Amino acid sequence: MLIDSKQVEEYTEFSIVKARCASGKIKHDILKAQMEIFAVCGHKFEKYNTIPEEVQQVCIELAEYYALIAGDESTVKGYVSERIGDYSYQLNADGTIKKPVYLNMLKDYILTNQSSTSNKVRFRMRAI
Repeated sequence: MLIDSKQVEEYTEFSIVKARCASGKIKHDILKAQMEIFAVCGHKFEKYNTIPEEVQQVCIELAEYYALIAGDESTVKGYVSERIGDYSYQLNADGTIKKPVYLNMLKDYILTNQSSTSNKVRFRMRAI
């Protein structure tokens, strides 16, 4: 694994994420984050003795994002307001959780296939 649940718990400020760390459910969120990083980078960091800090940070942030999504039903459904008896609350229109932008942090670790020339795109245009 790129990170463990303790790293996510130390990083986060959200009580929902800390609760998922305590219950062990954060492992599923970490797995989702790792799979996304492996897909973007094109490898599983097996040739590295230690996982680079940038990769660990991206994994922590993505795991936190997935934990927040899994822990709060209203963000998934996009509720703007909710009323339960005498209690009601309203979120901003931008009250949804946004996925972290991480490509700049991973750019040095993304494998590119530079040896293949068959991946070129050919575009032909003709007059009608």
